[in-house]
Amino acid sequence: MPSLHYLLSVKISDKLHFQSAQGRVKRLMPELVEWLHQKCTNMDASDAPEVINLNEPGLGEGSSGEMGLLFPVNDREGKCFGFLFVLGEQVCSPQQTMLIRVLLQEFAALLERYHTEFQISNLSWSILESAVRAIEAKDVYTSGHSNQVSRYSVLIGQGMRLPEWEQEALRYAGMLHDIGKIGVSEQILRKPGKLSEKEFREIQQHPVVGAKILQPIKLFKPIIGAVKHHHERYDGTGYPDGLKGEEIPLFARIVAVADAYDAMTSDRVYRKALSSREALAEMKRNIGSQFDPEVVDVFLRQMN
Repeated sequence: MPSLHYLLSVKISDKLHFQSAQGRVKRLMPELVEWLHQKCTNMDASDAPEVINLNEPGLGEGSSGEMGLLFPVNDREGKCFGFLFVLGEQVCSPQQTMLIRVLLQEFAALLERYHTEFQISNLSWSILESAVRAIEAKDVYTSGHSNQVSRYSVLIGQGMRLPEWEQEALRYAGMLHDIGKIGVSEQILRKPGKLSEKEFREIQQHPVVGAKILQPIKLFKPIIGAVKHHHERYDGTGYPDGLKGEEIPLFARIVAVADAYDAMTSDRVYRKALSSREALAEMKRNIGSQFDPEVVDVFLRQMN
């Protein structure tokens, strides 16, 4: 069976672009990709594949005389996600051509669902970012706190050499860790003195509320544990569930360290900020009781 020379290229969004190529067609990339994307934009998936002559200027040497079949990857409404290009005009029989078109229709349907979920996730992220800003606007002392927690959480993830997708998840976790405070009254958030027992119980609910807010959004599934459990303590005396040690999700243990450090090094209505050195010393004193020893150790190395 002769080897197949092909190029598959699809774009879900400006940031999500997938390509796969095999055989002689590789030598014509990347010029060929943009050229074929333009070609397939006005094609209908129900039409026969277009015969493409690669004897075109700007496609690089070695393309002269080569022909191929261009199949668009379109959704039901005609939106073009990309294309499949098969080198060789006679490489596909009518039956194979029909099979390719059917498979690409199924592939396009999958891309359409993914594109919709991606748009919803982006919209959800924008809405939640706005909610975080609204929460922080209630209290001048916490302005920018979530951004800082996000930054420190990623810093710890880098120090632990976590995969890139987990570092990205930590960015979200840090940004959204206090999203549940949207349900806490402004009077409690701004109160300069000690909270009453009732007020403290209300504060203790914000991680649970935050987890419930994120629950319906698939994008945030990996960080729900971090949002819900970032106030657990390593010795089991935290809230909301009194988890202990490694029962606490890793992302939550990381966010807890990032959250505490930024809180200690920021001014509050009831106290002035500690210096970085003082805050790090305080964290070392609370290793094993409040904080995961490994996470604090990594954070100390990263900060030094």
